[in-house]
Amino acid sequence: MDQVSLQTLTGALQKTTERLRPQLPDDSVAQLAILLDQMQCRYPHQDLADSMEGYLQDYEQLALKTSLEAVEEALEEWRITPGAKFFPRPDEIAAAIGSRESRRIREAEASSRAERRQAQVDEFWRLLPEWIAITGQSEEEILARWPSYKGTKPRDRDGAKKT
Repeated sequence: MDQVSLQTLTGALQKTTERLRPQLPDDSVAQLAILLDQMQCRYPHQDLADSMEGYLQDYEQLALKTSLEAVEEALEEWRITPGAKFFPRPDEIAAAIGSRESRRIREAEASSRAERRQAQVDEFWRLLPEWIAITGQSEEEILARWPSYKGTKPRDRDGAKKT
């Protein structure tokens, strides 16, 4: 059996001081560092020298969690936000990214609902002549049964409602 040297054994038993964590590619870290440096210049009244290394690490983790583009967009938005008088902490930018994502989701859902509603309206007016023929009811009678379609009748190119 091979003998283990004291140096090897000591090295194996020591805790590593640096945590292993995911990292951005070097060019992305450099881009983020430049962006944070530019942001720091906007707040000359703050002494951030001791904080910037930690901020860079936190922003790097935020970029890994969301995306570098999302961090850049949030920082750009922060620069023009009224009342933003201090250099943004990573948690503030994370909150801004979350708000922006929530807003995008709400807008996409609203757009989807509007598209579904328009498809329903189009289908209603496409089928209406058949319903009139089958039931013998007038358009007004059918609209009385489905009032949510009142005022949705498509218009022709001249602006008059189609008959």
